[in-house]
Amino acid sequence: GAGHSPMPPASGSAAPRPGSSSLLLPEPPLLAAGACGGPVVMFAVTPLRNALTVAASNQTSSFVQIYAGIFRGGARGAWVGGAFTMLPAVPQFCVLGPMFHVYRQALGGSAGAAVVATALTETLIAYGAETRNAQLAVPGRAQGVILHNPMRPFGPGVGVHLLRNTIAMSGLRVLSEPCQRGVRAVCEATNVKMQPTTCTVLSDLVANLAASALSTPFHQLYCFLVISAVQRAPGAPTPSAGETVVEAAAFLRKAFLVPGTNRPSSLALRDISLRCAYNATIFTLFGAIERGSIDLWSSRGWS
Repeated sequence: GAGHSPMPPASGSAAPRPGSSSLLLPEPPLLAAGACGGPVVMFAVTPLRNALTVAASNQTSSFVQIYAGIFRGGARGAWVGGAFTMLPAVPQFCVLGPMFHVYRQALGGSAGAAVVATALTETLIAYGAETRNAQLAVPGRAQGVILHNPMRPFGPGVGVHLLRNTIAMSGLRVLSEPCQRGVRAVCEATNVKMQPTTCTVLSDLVANLAASALSTPFHQLYCFLVISAVQRAPGAPTPSAGETVVEAAAFLRKAFLVPGTNRPSSLALRDISLRCAYNATIFTLFGAIERGSIDLWSSRGWS
């Protein structure tokens, strides 16, 4: 999803104070950005999300070939399944932004605990639609198979989906501050002058890219599990937990390591690049919408 979908803190906004009304009712421009901007962003990045899905079952094509295949059928083919993610994006993006601060206050100020709570909420909201989207995007479905109900918040790979969201969100919510300290230290050591805003944006970007790279294997594994579910013939026995673990390990080894070695493969670089492109696009688009919403509220004097 956006899962797998990090977003920057709104400029000019702060975490709500304990006991303040913003604890229960986040700022209106942030809610407007989530409710209106979220669906636009999720629909816009549908080709990037579909490229990730296709890559989970295509271990031979390059980065460019994956995207060429996505757009081979034109815009209609590239954006297939995108509409299913728009409605869940409304609460999903409201959760990823304002609700993170609510959880952090409720959980004693722990950013890590708030990330887990936010990721769990996101999975409950977005898992069904993302799974349906993934199953629609890949050919080779078994004849007569029933696709996942987009309103059902659990199913194959839901635990991996949660873990992916937790790691992806940790970039901006947990890793950003250490990155800021590192960037400031480098600037001081090299006598480079950098504006605080530039330092924050650069640090967020570095943290987001790192989290995207770390979450890539979990995203690919999630896609593999939900695609495998519709490639089995109706009535075929569902793999046991042990069989699923063996299949998952074999998939990850084939996807990320050179055969017969423990060295990362060029395929791993391709998948990490696809994942980073997806998350970075979400970050840029939604960040612009969020800042624009705050600026509009301020310029109009709305309260």
